[in-house]
Amino acid sequence: MANLPRDLLLDLKACLEVTHGMQGQFMTLIGQMDENLLQLKWGDVSTELATFNEIRFNFIKQLNNKGSIFYFIEQYCEAFQGNAQVKNFHQKLEELVIRDAAGLLKYNKELFDFADAKNLPFIGRKETKKYFYLMFHGDPRVSNFLIVNGKSRTGTSYLKHYFSELADSTKLFRFVGIDLRFDLENKTDELVQSVHIAKHLAITLDMEERYKNLDTSLGKDFKHQSFLTNLKVHLEKSGETQLFFLDHFKDTLADETYDFLTGLAYLLTLDNAPGYLIFAGYTERGLELLEDADIPFDENTLDSFSKDHIERFFEKIHVLLSSNFADVLPDELKTSENFVEKGMEIFKDQDFNKNPNVEPIGKKAKRWYKKLKRQLVLAGDF
Repeated sequence: MANLPRDLLLDLKACLEVTHGMQGQFMTLIGQMDENLLQLKWGDVSTELATFNEIRFNFIKQLNNKGSIFYFIEQYCEAFQGNAQVKNFHQKLEELVIRDAAGLLKYNKELFDFADAKNLPFIGRKETKKYFYLMFHGDPRVSNFLIVNGKSRTGTSYLKHYFSELADSTKLFRFVGIDLRFDLENKTDELVQSVHIAKHLAITLDMEERYKNLDTSLGKDFKHQSFLTNLKVHLEKSGETQLFFLDHFKDTLADETYDFLTGLAYLLTLDNAPGYLIFAGYTERGLELLEDADIPFDENTLDSFSKDHIERFFEKIHVLLSSNFADVLPDELKTSENFVEKGMEIFKDQDFNKNPNVEPIGKKAKRWYKKLKRQLVLAGDF
């Protein structure tokens, strides 16, 4: 199972604090749990020098790192369901997760389709969403390190927006986006060097002042291994799962920058600093270095939008609007077939040429949806 996002982990810790006086009941509960499902024994974290609360919080942290936290939560919330705070926490959690056919809790897949803050489905990218869904569930078939391939105009940069929205709407991770073409300051030549990325990360993550004020003229003399060691400590202290998204990962990187990025990828595979790393765009040289580092990674290729992508998008829009505005949806838009046909009228044949540009197609579709939704809101006096 996946990790619990930081805000819910803090909510769980608050529940443990209000049930602190029930140590006997808590230890009885631990003794009744299946250690194979917990993947951890109480004795593995218990020490004579630590208080009961310190041991318990460390126990929870380790369960979260191992991905077995949801099994514990189900047992804990059932045992302490009489406590109002525990009950509220459980209800909040159920908004994020569903129970599968085997009775196990999993993140609701719909969250990955409706990532936008306004509940707008993400157009296409089925394989990308499927990969990310599996990644969050710790599925052994996928790595937490992804390279997104795509030609110009296929929307690799738009994924940055998608993952940012997904972070905001689900709180499953903290999003750290870096555009290697536009976000880095004071590049001294055509090559992106590790010191540029390190300074940007230090500022974004609010690391020590010495790293936020790095002298980017250091170039290849920058000691990136020391920075990565301090970054690891910083991430461990934060307790957050991070997703690093590097856009325009192309042939403008110095060799030592590839070494830096493979070091970052390795760091994110460690238990105490869990995270994900996505590169949008790649080079053959980059792939060689990544493979030499012996860090497992996956590749996902984006294609240009087709009419089929947009039609599937409008089908999802129809389901969404039909459930929320059934009474005021015009008769000519009642059926999915008519709805899709009406939506596709905004496009011209040349919009889907040999190499269609994803961005304007997506913007057209979203503008049509938003205009229609505004009309329905006014008609229904919502």
